[in-house]
Amino acid sequence: MDNSTHESHLGPENSVTYDSPYPLYAMAFAPAASTRQHHPKIAVGSFIEEFSNRVDILSFDPDTLTLKPNPSLSFDHPYPPTKLMFHPNPNTLHKSHDILASSGDYLRLWEVKDSSVDRLEPISVLNNSKTSEFCAPLTSFDWNEIEPRRIGTSSIDTTCTIWDIEKGVVETQLIAQGGLRHRVGRG
Repeated sequence: MDNSTHESHLGPENSVTYDSPYPLYAMAFAPAASTRQHHPKIAVGSFIEEFSNRVDILSFDPDTLTLKPNPSLSFDHPYPPTKLMFHPNPNTLHKSHDILASSGDYLRLWEVKDSSVDRLEPISVLNNSKTSEFCAPLTSFDWNEIEPRRIGTSSIDTTCTIWDIEKGVVETQLIAQGGLRHRVGRG
């Protein structure tokens, strides 16, 4: 069988590496629509077996063909982020900034403002726990591309929760029967 159609076109002239100071677990690419006026961005999250972890926003520099972290867009994250994801359609926000979501202990939303003064601001921390003593870690989440105000999360307590992130409220919650649900995604 001829494998010529399956050859990789990735070579040193069109690949980029990033040496992180810590082990990485989560990664997200900013959608192309959000990078029209700025360099493409990638978010990476650490996997350190401690409470304090990191999320770095990397920018691609087409002149030097390198990925560089922007210290003003990097932040501490409680526990390792289990998933990172940029808003799937930033044009629907009527804002010029990206929104980054992260999961771990809670679902967190961050506004990435890369303008003349780069900065990152937390928007919200969404927690569906009825008690403040216990928090069931989130294993994953996915953004609804058709209704981007909705995010679905899955948790180790066997629940799947649909959030309205604009209102910061739970729209619905499903409790799985018969086992854990490690991830949620559009189908």
